[in-house]
Amino acid sequence: MSNESTPQPGSRSDTVSTIKENLGGVAAKVLAGSTTSIEGFGDHAMVAILYEIEAANIALKRSRRDDVRQFAQSMIADYSYFKSGLGSFLGATESPTEPTDKIDKVHQILIDDLSGASDADFDKRYISQQQIAFSEARTLFKTYRDKGENAGLQNLCKIALPIVEQHAQMARQLAAS
Repeated sequence: MSNESTPQPGSRSDTVSTIKENLGGVAAKVLAGSTTSIEGFGDHAMVAILYEIEAANIALKRSRRDDVRQFAQSMIADYSYFKSGLGSFLGATESPTEPTDKIDKVHQILIDDLSGASDADFDKRYISQQQIAFSEARTLFKTYRDKGENAGLQNLCKIALPIVEQHAQMARQLAAS
Protein backbone atom coordinates (compact mmCIF):
# COMPACT_ATOMS: atom_id res chain seq x y z
CA MET A 1 0.00 0.00 0.00
CA SER A 2 2.32 2.64 -1.25
CA ASN A 3 2.00 6.30 -0.60
CA GLU A 4 0.81 8.43 -3.48
CA SER A 5 4.34 9.85 -3.61
CA THR A 6 6.39 6.67 -3.80
CA PRO A 7 10.10 7.55 -3.64
CA GLN A 8 11.99 7.19 -6.88
CA PRO A 9 14.92 4.74 -7.07
CA GLY A 10 18.11 6.36 -5.88
CA SER A 11 16.35 9.01 -3.82
CA ARG A 12 17.22 7.46 -0.45
CA SER A 13 20.63 7.42 1.18
CA ASP A 14 21.93 3.97 2.08
CA THR A 15 23.39 5.23 5.37
CA VAL A 16 20.20 6.99 6.45
CA SER A 17 18.15 3.98 5.40
CA THR A 18 20.31 1.64 7.45
CA ILE A 19 19.78 3.80 10.53
CA LYS A 20 16.01 3.91 9.90
CA GLU A 21 15.88 0.13 9.36
CA ASN A 22 17.71 -0.55 12.60
CA LEU A 23 15.64 1.91 14.65
CA GLY A 24 12.41 0.67 13.10
CA GLY A 25 13.46 -2.92 13.68
CA VAL A 26 14.16 -2.28 17.35
CA ALA A 27 10.83 -0.48 17.83
CA ALA A 28 8.90 -3.21 16.04
CA LYS A 29 10.67 -5.96 17.99
CA VAL A 30 9.87 -4.29 21.32
CA LEU A 31 6.21 -4.05 20.32
CA ALA A 32 6.22 -7.66 19.08
CA GLY A 33 7.61 -8.80 22.41
CA SER A 34 4.71 -7.29 24.31
CA THR A 35 1.81 -8.40 22.12
CA THR A 36 -0.37 -10.97 23.90
CA SER A 37 -3.97 -9.94 23.11
CA ILE A 38 -5.84 -11.37 20.14
CA GLU A 39 -6.40 -7.92 18.65
CA GLY A 40 -2.83 -6.77 19.24
CA PHE A 41 -1.38 -9.92 17.76
CA GLY A 42 -3.78 -9.84 14.82
CA ASP A 43 -2.95 -6.26 13.92
CA HIS A 44 0.79 -6.67 14.40
CA ALA A 45 0.91 -9.93 12.44
CA MET A 46 -1.22 -8.50 9.63
CA VAL A 47 1.02 -5.43 9.33
CA ALA A 48 4.06 -7.73 9.11
CA ILE A 49 2.33 -9.84 6.45
CA LEU A 50 1.30 -6.81 4.41
CA TYR A 51 4.85 -5.45 4.62
CA GLU A 52 6.30 -8.77 3.43
CA ILE A 53 3.97 -8.93 0.43
CA GLU A 54 4.58 -5.32 -0.59
CA ALA A 55 8.36 -5.54 -0.13
CA ALA A 56 8.44 -8.76 -2.15
CA ASN A 57 6.43 -7.18 -4.97
CA ILE A 58 8.95 -4.34 -5.10
CA ALA A 59 11.79 -6.87 -5.14
CA LEU A 60 10.23 -8.72 -8.07
CA LYS A 61 10.30 -5.49 -10.07
CA ARG A 62 13.66 -4.11 -8.95
CA SER A 63 16.01 -6.91 -8.00
CA ARG A 64 18.95 -7.66 -10.24
CA ARG A 65 19.49 -11.11 -8.72
CA ASP A 66 17.57 -14.24 -9.72
CA ASP A 67 17.90 -15.74 -6.23
CA VAL A 68 16.41 -12.60 -4.65
CA ARG A 69 13.50 -12.64 -7.11
CA GLN A 70 12.89 -16.34 -6.33
CA PHE A 71 12.95 -15.53 -2.62
CA ALA A 72 10.47 -12.68 -3.20
CA GLN A 73 8.13 -15.02 -5.09
CA SER A 74 8.29 -17.41 -2.16
CA MET A 75 7.48 -14.59 0.26
CA ILE A 76 4.44 -13.54 -1.78
CA ALA A 77 3.12 -17.11 -1.90
CA ASP A 78 3.73 -17.87 1.79
CA TYR A 79 2.56 -14.54 3.16
CA SER A 80 -0.54 -14.45 0.97
CA TYR A 81 -1.38 -17.84 2.48
CA PHE A 82 -0.65 -16.50 6.00
CA LYS A 83 -2.83 -13.45 5.32
CA SER A 84 -5.77 -15.59 4.28
CA GLY A 85 -5.33 -18.01 7.19
CA LEU A 86 -4.89 -15.33 9.81
CA GLY A 87 -7.86 -13.35 8.50
CA SER A 88 -10.06 -16.45 8.60
CA PHE A 89 -8.88 -17.43 12.05
CA LEU A 90 -9.36 -13.96 13.51
CA GLY A 91 -12.81 -13.70 11.94
CA ALA A 92 -13.76 -16.94 13.68
CA THR A 93 -12.64 -15.68 17.12
CA GLU A 94 -15.51 -13.20 17.25
CA SER A 95 -13.00 -10.47 17.99
CA PRO A 96 -14.61 -7.03 18.35
CA THR A 97 -12.21 -5.63 15.75
CA GLU A 98 -11.05 -6.73 12.33
CA PRO A 99 -7.31 -6.95 11.71
CA THR A 100 -5.82 -3.95 9.97
CA ASP A 101 -5.58 -3.81 6.21
CA LYS A 102 -2.86 -1.13 6.14
CA ILE A 103 0.83 -1.00 6.84
CA ASP A 104 1.75 1.09 9.88
CA LYS A 105 4.05 4.11 9.74
CA VAL A 106 7.18 2.18 10.73
CA HIS A 107 6.73 -0.39 7.97
CA GLN A 108 5.73 2.32 5.46
CA ILE A 109 9.06 4.02 6.14
CA LEU A 110 10.78 0.74 5.29
CA ILE A 111 8.74 0.38 2.09
CA ASP A 112 9.57 3.96 1.11
CA ASP A 113 13.27 3.37 1.78
CA LEU A 114 13.15 0.19 -0.26
CA SER A 115 11.42 2.01 -3.12
CA GLY A 116 13.96 4.82 -2.90
CA ALA A 117 17.03 2.56 -2.89
CA SER A 118 19.39 3.01 -5.80
CA ASP A 119 19.51 0.13 -8.24
CA ALA A 120 23.00 -0.74 -7.00
CA ASP A 121 21.87 -0.82 -3.35
CA PHE A 122 18.45 -2.39 -3.80
CA ASP A 123 19.23 -6.08 -3.24
CA LYS A 124 21.38 -5.37 -0.20
CA ARG A 125 18.67 -3.17 1.32
CA TYR A 126 15.88 -5.68 0.63
CA ILE A 127 17.86 -8.53 2.20
CA SER A 128 18.77 -6.36 5.21
CA GLN A 129 15.14 -5.42 5.75
CA GLN A 130 14.11 -9.06 5.49
CA GLN A 131 16.54 -10.06 8.21
CA ILE A 132 15.08 -7.39 10.49
CA ALA A 133 11.50 -8.37 9.59
CA PHE A 134 12.10 -12.04 10.38
CA SER A 135 13.64 -11.16 13.73
CA GLU A 136 10.49 -9.16 14.49
CA ALA A 137 8.24 -12.01 13.29
CA ARG A 138 10.07 -14.60 15.41
CA THR A 139 9.66 -12.41 18.48
CA LEU A 140 5.97 -11.81 17.73
CA PHE A 141 5.13 -15.49 17.17
CA LYS A 142 7.22 -16.78 20.07
CA THR A 143 5.75 -14.23 22.46
CA TYR A 144 2.20 -15.07 21.49
CA ARG A 145 2.92 -18.81 21.49
CA ASP A 146 4.22 -18.56 25.05
CA LYS A 147 2.01 -15.85 26.55
CA GLY A 148 -0.97 -15.24 24.24
CA GLU A 149 -4.55 -15.32 25.44
CA ASN A 150 -6.03 -17.65 22.78
CA ALA A 151 -5.01 -21.33 22.59
CA GLY A 152 -5.98 -21.67 18.93
CA LEU A 153 -3.89 -18.67 17.96
CA GLN A 154 -1.02 -20.02 20.06
CA ASN A 155 -1.20 -23.23 18.00
CA LEU A 156 -1.22 -21.21 14.80
CA CYS A 157 2.00 -19.54 16.01
CA LYS A 158 3.55 -22.97 16.64
CA ILE A 159 2.79 -23.92 13.05
CA ALA A 160 4.03 -20.61 11.59
CA LEU A 161 7.31 -20.40 13.53
CA PRO A 162 9.21 -23.07 11.55
CA ILE A 163 8.21 -21.33 8.30
CA VAL A 164 9.42 -17.98 9.64
CA GLU A 165 12.67 -19.67 10.73
CA GLN A 166 13.07 -21.11 7.23
CA HIS A 167 12.57 -17.64 5.72
CA ALA A 168 15.16 -16.20 8.11
CA GLN A 169 17.63 -18.89 7.05
CA MET A 170 16.97 -18.12 3.39
CA ALA A 171 17.57 -14.39 4.04
CA ARG A 172 20.87 -15.19 5.82
CA GLN A 173 21.96 -17.26 2.80
CA LEU A 174 21.08 -14.41 0.45
CA ALA A 175 23.08 -11.99 2.58
CA ALA A 176 26.08 -14.31 2.48
CA SER A 177 26.05 -14.66 -1.31
